[in-house]
Amino acid sequence: MVINLVICYTSAVDIQAVSGHLVRIPDWGNILLDAGEGTWGQMARYFGTDRARQSNVWQALRELKCVFVSHAHADHHAGLAKILAIRKQVLRYFLQKHRYQHLTSTTARPSTTRSSLPYLDLTRPFILA
Repeated sequence: MVINLVICYTSAVDIQAVSGHLVRIPDWGNILLDAGEGTWGQMARYFGTDRARQSNVWQALRELKCVFVSHAHADHHAGLAKILAIRKQVLRYFLQKHRYQHLTSTTARPSTTRSSLPYLDLTRPFILA
């Protein structure tokens, strides 16, 4: 499923511009193709910020696996810093919540099996440019 993230500019002439495309791949994750200015706002409007909903913007960010920037013009990468900063906060919150639940559970003890969570290096996002 491809989601076009469209920004509308209001002026004498209404102009619509696509700030990015989010490709959702079932059972794998999401790919963001370009991240122009306003991409975060469009994702929040499209998915919603309600944590009670199963599919929300926070879930979309957790499932973001790759960002592809087609070329170095600002209208294709100006929103990337915000997307990555918010994604980093979401992943930190998710990992801290998971660790807290593990530590406070009645069966918390050192595990001899592999963790169900993959190793996430939050300092090095995977970006193709």
